[in-house]
Amino acid sequence: MSKYLLIGLAIALALSMAGNAALTHFYLEQRDAATQAVSDRDSARNAAQQCSDGVASLQAAAEARAAGAEQRRKDAETQALLAEGRAQVLLQKRPSVAGDDCRSATLQMDDWLTMRNPK
Repeated sequence: MSKYLLIGLAIALALSMAGNAALTHFYLEQRDAATQAVSDRDSARNAAQQCSDGVASLQAAAEARAAGAEQRRKDAETQALLAEGRAQVLLQKRPSVAGDDCRSATLQMDDWLTMRNPK
């Protein structure tokens, strides 16, 4: 073999090795980037799922609170109607003491307070 042929083969081998090293480096960078992208995607999916689960939990809690509030509102409405009925009875009463509005009002208030806060 000639000396020039060996030098040419050595140069070709060196260029091939450099090219392979560059391609290997490029491949490893791409593989790492793809792995990171998959990891980021999975993290984002997990965060979104946790957010959705939290929203569903809040929705369930809101519905439960709304149901409880509806019952309390109905109870308050019933109490208000009862109080309005008692007030109408008091307003329609004839004066307790004829001719003395102040004394009548005092007695009616005493009756109302007794009815409101029975002992």
